[in-house]
Amino acid sequence: VLYFEPNVNSQGTLKIFDASGKLQYELVCDGKQKIKIDISEYSNGLYLVNYKSEHHNSFGKFIKQ
Repeated sequence: VLYFEPNVNSQGTLKIFDASGKLQYELVCDGKQKIKIDISEYSNGLYLVNYKSEHHNSFGKFIKQ
């Protein structure tokens, strides 16, 4: 399980991409809520996370083992 908490107080889009750049997950959220994502079905490897709103654009990464 992956948890994400934007804390930006503005609506935005959370996206998760695999290492090849293929979109694996997308969610529009209000920026205030803690998001719980089930990644148990994802293949092992590196993933990139992007949260983009009107005033914020943040990136992260994680490795699924």
